[in-house]
Amino acid sequence: MKKEMPINPEDYLSLVNIIVNRIDLKLPSHWDKEDMISYGILGLMDAIKRYKPEKEVKFATYASIRIRGAIIDAIRKAAPVSRTKWEMIKRITETMEKLAGNIDTEVSYSAVAKEIGISEQEVSEALESLNYFAHVSIEETLGIKDTQLGSPEENFVREEQTKSLAKAISELKENERLVLTLYFYEELSMKEIAEVLEVGVSRVSQIKSKALISLRKKLEEDR
Repeated sequence: MKKEMPINPEDYLSLVNIIVNRIDLKLPSHWDKEDMISYGILGLMDAIKRYKPEKEVKFATYASIRIRGAIIDAIRKAAPVSRTKWEMIKRITETMEKLAGNIDTEVSYSAVAKEIGISEQEVSEALESLNYFAHVSIEETLGIKDTQLGSPEENFVREEQTKSLAKAISELKENERLVLTLYFYEELSMKEIAEVLEVGVSRVSQIKSKALISLRKKLEEDR
């Protein structure tokens, strides 16, 4: 039987840097790129510890998930979204949808702020909080953990959660499904999606935010 060679972390430090550079996310005020790299390395070490070659998944593929997840989890903990803030985000996105009316209409933060009775800064900060949850995958964004290399029980739970997610996505409005598909699965940037839909980037952001709130609500109802 061929003996597996131990994985050298130094061979994958460049992978950590690549992933860090791909995370286009405003960091907490006390963070910088070096913090992201540090948490990415922790994710790499966790990947080395958990990796199971017999699962026939390339280590780089598995490590990428763990590295990205470790960085995003750390950012989330540094800038948590409370239930109160979730309620505010929901209120803001619903107001945007009401004011927008259709996909061709963009809504300014000032209009939303005036409608709700809060400041533009509060609108901006609330929606920025939501973006902390949208840079890994749609599953992790909505709290569905990666267990592809876990136990049969863990894999079963993930499979059931994924089915619930697919059902919830199918119940979204057409423009919301399209934006999420292009963003999470086709991996288009917000600017590229805006070009496809022939709308502004801010409108795409509004649709994505509303869709994520709707999905979160649907998944909570199914639990």
